[in-house]
Amino acid sequence: MNGERICSSVKPSMVALLVGVLYLALHAVPVKAVPSDPYTAVEAGYTAKINGVIDFSVDRDTTGGSRSMYAGVGQTVEFEANSEDYDARIDGGTNPQKDDRYHKWYEDEGGNPVLKQTDEVPATTEISSWFRPIVSGDVGEDIVITLEVTDQGVIAPDPAGNNTVTWITTITPISVEINLPLTLFGRGDETSTGPPSTHFSATGDPGPGTYTWSTNAGIFDGDGDGNFGEEGDNVIEVGGGGSGCTIPFRATTIGKDTVVTVQYTYESATASDSDNVTVVGVEIAGNDVEEYVAVGEDITLDATPSGPAPGTYQWSIPGTEGTDYEFAEGSSSTDQQITFTFLTAGEKTVDVQYTFTESEPDKTVQSTREDTQDEDQDGETDDFIPDAAPKKVITVVIKRKKDGEANYEPITDDNRNVLPGEKMDLKGEVEGAGGAAITNRAWTIPEKRIKNWSANDTTATKSDLKAGDLDDETVKYYWHDTGDNREVTFSVTVGGDPCVAKASFNVKELTSSLTGLDFTNVAVTKDQYFTWGGAEGWWLHYGGTGTPPNATPGVVFLGNVNVPDGYAEGKWHFVQVLKTLTKLTLNDNTKIKRSSGDKTVLDGSYPWGAEHGTEDGQKPIDDSPGVELLGGYKWVSVPKDEIDTYVMFKPAGNNSIFVPLKVLEWWWKGSATRDGDDWSLDAGSGGDNVPANGVATSEYPKWEKNVNDLVDEPDN
Repeated sequence: MNGERICSSVKPSMVALLVGVLYLALHAVPVKAVPSDPYTAVEAGYTAKINGVIDFSVDRDTTGGSRSMYAGVGQTVEFEANSEDYDARIDGGTNPQKDDRYHKWYEDEGGNPVLKQTDEVPATTEISSWFRPIVSGDVGEDIVITLEVTDQGVIAPDPAGNNTVTWITTITPISVEINLPLTLFGRGDETSTGPPSTHFSATGDPGPGTYTWSTNAGIFDGDGDGNFGEEGDNVIEVGGGGSGCTIPFRATTIGKDTVVTVQYTYESATASDSDNVTVVGVEIAGNDVEEYVAVGEDITLDATPSGPAPGTYQWSIPGTEGTDYEFAEGSSSTDQQITFTFLTAGEKTVDVQYTFTESEPDKTVQSTREDTQDEDQDGETDDFIPDAAPKKVITVVIKRKKDGEANYEPITDDNRNVLPGEKMDLKGEVEGAGGAAITNRAWTIPEKRIKNWSANDTTATKSDLKAGDLDDETVKYYWHDTGDNREVTFSVTVGGDPCVAKASFNVKELTSSLTGLDFTNVAVTKDQYFTWGGAEGWWLHYGGTGTPPNATPGVVFLGNVNVPDGYAEGKWHFVQVLKTLTKLTLNDNTKIKRSSGDKTVLDGSYPWGAEHGTEDGQKPIDDSPGVELLGGYKWVSVPKDEIDTYVMFKPAGNNSIFVPLKVLEWWWKGSATRDGDDWSLDAGSGGDNVPANGVATSEYPKWEKNVNDLVDEPDN
């Protein structure tokens, strides 16, 4: 604290007038003219000010006229005399410094008192009329301001025999302390309305004042109207005889680094206090960020608490378990992580309550959603608002339109079962989304599925589903294999949130058979090969020997297809493809070949033989492959013809397609040499292999050419 000026010398007449008026108003004592010598000036009496607020009288009495003022610890206090700028300061309780300037009262031409000052020591002839103020004291003690008459001059003694006059004023320290809340408390709703998480309370000394609250992570409700964060809601003025204040507070984050500060102002002095608190809460992680979820969609939520552990969890899901929602296997309402699905649509909120107890001296904190304790002593039940996961549960549903029907219907046991080759026409619908944007439709369909399959005598075409076929509201396709519980999903984005619908289908298995009967061996004969209408001459062939209709075939196939009970009868037929190579040596030793290469070709016609109904029972078909031995050849070889015989089925329905059920893979081979006009089978060259039974298949036969369209080409 530094020194204090006694009065001003700017405009003598005006200063005297203002000082006099101020003194009369505050103290009701007369103001006297100030003579030029210090003793007379002191005796005359004068008024000075501290901080421009507290006035005290300059008396001749050494005890002075005392007034009180206040300062917070560490606050700087300035003493000023009228408008002059020399002062004394109190700074954090440090002793003030002595003001060594010299001061002198004198009258100006108008007879007004003026204070003159100098940093230099006056001449000896003038020193008797100069004096110096001395200031001493700490916060909380009497602050003494003394006018000391220099001992270098002669002045008239005062009646008390002293040569000093003293003012005494007390600088009283003020303080404030945050009393509440608990060290641990729950996080409130982050909106501007709703119940507070807790209250803070502070007590300021010595009396009524203004409390200004601030925080790094929360909002206040100083006027108590329930609306947090309004302008001025962090300031409370306490009047009357009160000395403290309580303010509702809502934390907006959880964790250990929430700081609350209060500044207490009493008259011109301020003091502050801060409190670090741990805001206890629980956050929900997982797909809770999604506003929209679909009925039947799996939802996984995790509860992540802040605060002491371990604790207990209690999830709250609206509705009745088993009717409105159901937990996944192994999940329950008391787990930290839960997985469940909604069974009904509507706006729903899932929340979790985290409960723990932490013991501290004389205090136990229990954070629950509805705590029955009143630890903050505000007369209300403590509030703990858990993190909540609001959901708008909409209906995303997959529907099917059966072949021949007009409408799409939800998936039930009536349309869940299908046959391979039966047309699937599905639609994904969103219900209850209001005006929310619906985008990003996408289908996921398990294999084996195709867009279509068609065939003729020259080409078989299989069309696969492409990306563009799977991103619309509807999808059309066929399954060409079997199996239960085929899960189809339809995903869609509703209001920015992904939602999923699922439907399960059973692609039913048919009863089918394909049997192969090997009747003869590879041979070379003349005028004895009768097949596909018969022919004369020499032939290298597998079966077909004899006179129709009693010719013996090389192989006989027996096929049969039965649909499951409850399904309409369908159609079936045989299809045969092969990889073939015939090598020929001409009489001039030119070598040529007739080859399908590494691809299969259709053997004859599509279909192979007649089309049958599934109600027709078992049906046969035979084959006796052979190569004609012409006179222009000297050697003919079939190294190995690999032949695949299929049973294919088409369900009832105008839009159904054929699908493969069975395949039997067999082969034959042989070579012949001409000697003059006769041909003979080369020793050890003939052979065949026909399995007794075909095997199940879902792979389509492939061909891009008919065997009858193969041409001879050089065999280099």
